[in-house]
Amino acid sequence: MATCHRIEGRAKISMTGPKHGRTYRKGAIKSRRKADKGATIAYKFHRASAPGEPPARDTGALANSIRAKMVTTTVGMVYTDMEYGAVLEFGGAKMRERPYMGPAGDAERSRHTSEIERVVKGL
Repeated sequence: MATCHRIEGRAKISMTGPKHGRTYRKGAIKSRRKADKGATIAYKFHRASAPGEPPARDTGALANSIRAKMVTTTVGMVYTDMEYGAVLEFGGAKMRERPYMGPAGDAERSRHTSEIERVVKGL
């Protein structure tokens, strides 16, 4: 389970930090003053990730949906139930991949293997 939690953490952290994709206007910030009658006073912007980079964090929904659990006593799983999580990881018809789970798992592979070897040697 410890390995699953480390993979979960790495996947979430990979979504933070600077990204290099396009920047686009996401929404308007409206005035709350009655005199302005809800006039637009500024805009919100979002910088997307570039192909090959982990997804850029926007609302945090994808990162918050990543979970780790044990399937059996020896098999763990790190997953998301967000439908667009797979499209981001592997790409889609109109978008190239933005992998976040695979690289997180790859980064933990050698440590996990070393821990298993240590346990087996102790038997």
